Amino acid sequence: MASFALAALCGAGGGAGGGAWAEDAQPNYYYSLDAQGRPVFTQVLRWSSDENALEYELVVRKAGPAGAEGGDSEVLRTRTSEAKAEVRLEVGDYQYMITTFNLLGRAEAETGWLPMRVLKAEIPSISQVSPSKILMDEHADRRVTVSGSRLVSGCKVLLAQGQTTLQGTELRRDGDESLVVLFPDEAYLGGEYALEVENPGGLRAVLDGKLSISPPLPAAESLSPTQGFVFGPAELKARHTIEFSWRPVEGATDYRLAIYPEGKAEPALAKEGLRDPGYAIDDLSVLDRGVYAWKVVALRRGADGELEQSGLEASSTFSIQLPALKQAGAKAGGTYFGH
Repeated sequence: MASFALAALCGAGGGAGGGAWAEDAQPNYYYSLDAQGRPVFTQVLRWSSDENALEYELVVRKAGPAGAEGGDSEVLRTRTSEAKAEVRLEVGDYQYMITTFNLLGRAEAETGWLPMRVLKAEIPSISQVSPSKILMDEHADRRVTVSGSRLVSGCKVLLAQGQTTLQGTELRRDGDESLVVLFPDEAYLGGEYALEVENPGGLRAVLDGKLSISPPLPAAESLSPTQGFVFGPAELKARHTIEFSWRPVEGATDYRLAIYPEGKAEPALAKEGLRDPGYAIDDLSVLDRGVYAWKVVALRRGADGELEQSGLEASSTFSIQLPALKQAGAKAGGTYFGH
């Protein structure tokens, strides 16, 4: 008995595509565009061949109610010497039968009526991609939300760059209007990509614009104060300031510095837009005794000031260790003179 799958599915653009065959993984449909730019699908039915067959007859009829025969609703009858036939069927449920003719031209074997279905092909539409720019660093959210219409279940979200195409993995969706995808790791190495949605029938929509993924700037090096440095009375008496410095990061336009008390999520001090690779705290009252983590991130901004690249985080620790002060040993009372 012959067996095959049949589906007409969705997208924008022209070409071939479609459902895989169990035997040979060949497409079971293709489409072309008519004068109005609308896709016209041709379904390709294939079945196992017999080397001693003269020809085959394919009959297709509309499927009747559940459990009922199709009656006189025949829509197609054709003969072919190949174990396949190209047909154009409208969306709907059908039954088909294949009769095999021997070398004498006599009908010898038939499949009986078998069910098949043609699904509606949908052209997707992309209205928005968020974010359209991903700045890669330790905290980057790699998920991308694609919004639009007719983003049907089973569609592919693709990133194209030159000859390379990467397919995203769907994480969740909101009907046919929105879906969240995660792309393979190599996509996040950086670059500008064309984003496409391909519905199950091969029709595609392309994002008007590019998805930009910026690789991180390297982490700053040669941090000072060094890991675990202790500021005691000697250090703070010599210079009533604490200076932070690091080696300049190539490509950076500015830096972000944050100093956190041990175990705290909120910084004791945070500075943005530092043009030089360093910063000095002159007002030490923002700090107290204890251990601190300090972190610096290199940033790159465009001429318009918009952030274009974020760096990997560099961090170190220091501590402030001061003895407790003694109470002033002033004498009570006493006689004083003034004028």
